Order: sequence, then structure tokens, then C-alpha cells
Amino acid sequence: MPTSKAIKEILMFLQGMQRLVAGLKDIDSSHFQRFFKQKIDKFSGFDEIIKGYLSLVHSIADVIGFEDPLLKSKSGTACIIVFTSDASFMGKLNTTICKSAMDLLREKRNAELVVIGKKGLTKLMFADARITSFPAITEQHRYEQTMKLKDYVLKQRLDGKIGDLFLTFSRCASFTKQLVETIRLLPAIDLFKEKVKLNMEAWQEICIESDISAITKYLVDIWIGRILFEAAYESKLAEYAARTSQLEGSLEYLNGEVRRMTLSYNKARQSETDTAMREVFAAILGSAV
Repeated sequence: MPTSKAIKEILMFLQGMQRLVAGLKDIDSSHFQRFFKQKIDKFSGFDEIIKGYLSLVHSIADVIGFEDPLLKSKSGTACIIVFTSDASFMGKLNTTICKSAMDLLREKRNAELVVIGKKGLTKLMFADARITSFPAITEQHRYEQTMKLKDYVLKQRLDGKIGDLFLTFSRCASFTKQLVETIRLLPAIDLFKEKVKLNMEAWQEICIESDISAITKYLVDIWIGRILFEAAYESKLAEYAARTSQLEGSLEYLNGEVRRMTLSYNKARQSETDTAMREVFAAILGSAV
């Protein structure tokens, strides 16, 4: 049986780890609470506007001879944007995100991966696809990073290098549950299910004051940017929640180990005390003889 001194050293180490993990958990928990309060939905009205606009454009496209690369796919190469995190304690969630992206990649076969985060790139580097990487999203530069990502994918789309555009990211369903979602961003025609019913016979002519292609590009640009910005927010929120949950599990394990080692330490101390008392008693009896 180990000595009480050896057990005490292990116990002190575990207690130090216990305090460290508890501190990290409290930090991530406070980050989650603070970041959660920043969620403000300012785009619900805009979503309805762009859906209405694209539905109208879809309805009159044949009449005005309009065809836009943002509304219809020409390239057979799909593009899958994958949001991962470079933070510690994110291995499990990153693996789930990458697995979802790989499932879609096997389905599409011919696809490009746009991976955000070095750890995600490490997990996907052997995928049978062309890979473009971006740094992991940070809270301080979230807007600038998502706009740079948006500019890249839209340019690839307008240049005809990619067709369908997908986004795989994590969403915080609750403080203890994170979901991985895959949504289709482009072609934007998926924003509506059917054409607007118009009485075209009653129209003698259609007057379009501004360039419809420029309007479409402008609105889709804002919409894609909004979706990516929201996905970056949800991914960061899920990161804080996942880290807190992982640290909570580690803390519970350490609490159990500290209790176990404390019991072992007390038993060792009691055993050593009993041994010392027996030796003293034996010595006294020996001297009396």
C-alpha cells in the first residue's frame, strides 16, 4: 500500500487540477451567458423580403429572359463550408461536424471543401476533394472573417467554379445539447417553393427600372453574409456550451478522484498511526522485560 506521503502528493495534484478545471468551467460558462445575450434577430423581416423578391423574379424570369448564376446551378462541383473550432475540449463536436460534412461529400462526390479552423482541416485533409482553408472564427473578428468567407464563395459561384453551396455548422440547442446542421445556401431558388401566381395576360409590358441582375446579386450577397454571420455566432455559442459541458464532466471525475484519494489518505494515515503505536507499545513492553 502506498505511504500517506505519496498519496498526499497525488491528492494535492488532483486538488490543484480540480481548482483549475473549475476555474476554466466558470470562465466558459460566463462567456456563454454573455455571448447568448448578444443574440438579436434583426433579419427576420429581411428574410421575408428577399423570399418575396426572388419568388417574383422566378415567376417572371421566362417573360423577361432573365437567368442569373446565383439562382440556377451551372457547375457540377458542389461546395461545402465546414465550421469547426480550434479551441480545446472540442474534439468530440469537431468530429461530429466533420463526419456530417464527409457524409455530404460522399453523396455529392464532386465537391470542394471550405474548412474553417485548423483542427477541422486536420480531420478532413485526407478527404477526396479540393480543400480551401480559413482561420477559425474568433469572437473579436467574427464579422470581418465571415465577410471574407462570403466574398470568396460568391466569387467562386459567379465565376462558375462551384454549383450548389452547402453549410455545415454546430448549433446550440441548449446549454447541454449541441446539434450539427447542414443547410443549402445556393442556388437561392431554394428560398421559395413555388412561383408567385401572376395574371400575365393583364400585363401589357413589364418595366424594370434597375438592373435585375445587380439587384439580385446585392440582395443575395447580403443574405449569404447574414447566414454565415449567424452560423459563426451559433458555432461560437455551441463551442462555449460544449467546452462547459466537457469541463463539467472532467470536474465531476476529479471530484470523485479527490474523494477516493482522500479516503485512501485517511486510511493510510490511520494504518501508519496504528503501526507506530504498536511499535511504541512493543518497545515499552520490551524495555520492561
